[in-house]
Amino acid sequence: MAAAALPLAHVTEIAARTRAAHTGRTVGMAEVAAVRDMVTAFSAMDERHGGAHGRTALVQYLRDDIATLCRARHRTEEVRAQMLSAAGRAGLDLTRVQWTVSSHSGGGGHCIRIGALDGHILIGDTKNPDRTPHIFTPTELRAFLLGVRDGEFDHLVQPS
Repeated sequence: MAAAALPLAHVTEIAARTRAAHTGRTVGMAEVAAVRDMVTAFSAMDERHGGAHGRTALVQYLRDDIATLCRARHRTEEVRAQMLSAAGRAGLDLTRVQWTVSSHSGGGGHCIRIGALDGHILIGDTKNPDRTPHIFTPTELRAFLLGVRDGEFDHLVQPS
């Protein structure tokens, strides 16, 4: 079903990259891009056809392929971080999130955005909305906000 959303040659290339990771080859940014492409394809399929067809295929892809790519050797720590980010995005349906951006950001995209999903608080970067947001429990966010109110983090920000 996912093949309907991507050219067959691309799907074949993605499968080959995953097999390479199974054999111990080092994972690079091409594999990260492949995971992002497949996650996008599964999401598009779900939107187009409904019935959770894309979600079912995505769960299988997470279990059979993405998990291996996350555990593989990575060229750099940045590649590892990007792979984990791509994998994390696969598990989240961020289309349901109502994001809020501070009115103090000046509208220039130099701020964080915050939203809620399934009882968790998501904090993302307005400059990089495609990056997987950080996920916190309400208790964790409450502790952080109390620290902000008490000035515990003031030393990290230059006076404006």
